[in-house]
Amino acid sequence: MFHLDFLNNRMLIAVIALCMALGRHMYRYAALNEHRSDMAVATRQWTRDSQQAAYDLAMGRARAAAGISEGQHAFENTCAACHDRNRQLVGPPVTEIARIYAGNTTGIVTWARAPGLPQMPAFPSIPDETLHAIADYMLEFGKEGP
Repeated sequence: MFHLDFLNNRMLIAVIALCMALGRHMYRYAALNEHRSDMAVATRQWTRDSQQAAYDLAMGRARAAAGISEGQHAFENTCAACHDRNRQLVGPPVTEIARIYAGNTTGIVTWARAPGLPQMPAFPSIPDETLHAIADYMLEFGKEGP
């Protein structure tokens, strides 16, 4: 009888331990589920950012090898739709901007941050360094000549 009670007690303890472990596992899974989801989102964003950084580096090297400055690249992708070198499109020609702001890249950056009339969109998302590179390019590109 003693032997049988001992075995029953051991089995009972084993079942209790199993239930506790299973309960702990279920609790941890539920508690960490939101964190796991947040980490999956953060990992996807990190992967996209890493791929974009690698692409930007490759494109920057290709532009540098081709002699295209950051300012020229940014101008062509941000400003050229409205500003031509010699003729009025939506905005004034670059030659006119270069004449007005000769040697004053800060003036161009200030205008781009809070444009007056004629109205153009502000560019709050473009970093100051990029706006200064665009302004430098505009002053060089807009010099009178061929």
